[in-house]
Amino acid sequence: MRRAADHFHAEVARDALRCRILRPDERDHARMSRGGFIPMSSADGLALFDAALWQERSSVVPAQFDLAAIRSHSAVGGLPPIFRGLIGAARRTAESAAAVESSANLRERLGAMSTAEQQRELLDIVRSNAAAVLGHDSLDAVGAELELIRELGLDSLGAVELWNRLKSATGLKLPTSAVFDHSTPKALAQYLASTLDNFGASATAQVRERSRIASDNEICLATRVPADV
Repeated sequence: MRRAADHFHAEVARDALRCRILRPDERDHARMSRGGFIPMSSADGLALFDAALWQERSSVVPAQFDLAAIRSHSAVGGLPPIFRGLIGAARRTAESAAAVESSANLRERLGAMSTAEQQRELLDIVRSNAAAVLGHDSLDAVGAELELIRELGLDSLGAVELWNRLKSATGLKLPTSAVFDHSTPKALAQYLASTLDNFGASATAQVRERSRIASDNEICLATRVPADV
C-alpha cells in the first residue's frame, strides 16, 4: 500500500518535473547552474526517476549535483537545508564566518559614510545582486526605479535568491516578503538603510545596557567589601 502511495506521488512529481524541465529558458539554466544542479537530458532524468521508484527510501531526488557550485553559492545566498547532508559542517562554519565578517565590514564602511553615500552603496548592492540573479553582466541593466518583478522580470524563485543574497550581504534578518514589499531597487535599498539604522541603534542600546549593569555590579561589590580589606 505504501509503495502504491509513493508511486502515485512520484507520478505527480514526474509530471511537474516534465512541465518545468522541457521548457526551460536561459535564466532557468543559469539559476540551476548557480544552485549546483547539473543539467540532464529528459531521457536521463526520466531514467533516474524510474530507478528511484525502486528505492526503499520514501523521498528520492533524481538529480546530479555540482558540490563545488553548491559551496560557492551557499557563501553568497546561504546553504539550502536540502543540501546540508552533502556539505561538511566544518566548511559550512567557515563559509558562515566569512559571510558574518563580510556583513560586519559592510556596516563598518557604511558607518563612515554620509547618508547620501550610504544610500548609493546600498543601492549598488541591491542592483548588483539583482543583476546576478537576472543573469546580467552589469548592474547598469537594473534601473534604480524599475520594478523588479513587473518590469525587470524577476520571478518568485529569483526573488527568493535575491532575498538570500541580501541577507548574506547585510547580515540582517529580512522578512521573506521584503523583495515583494519594496518593488524597486531604490525602495529596497531605502528599506535596507532604515533596517540597518534600527539594527545599529539596537546594538548601541544593548552595549550601553551591558555597561550600566557592569557598573552597577561594581558599585554593589564596592559597598559590600569592608574598607580595611
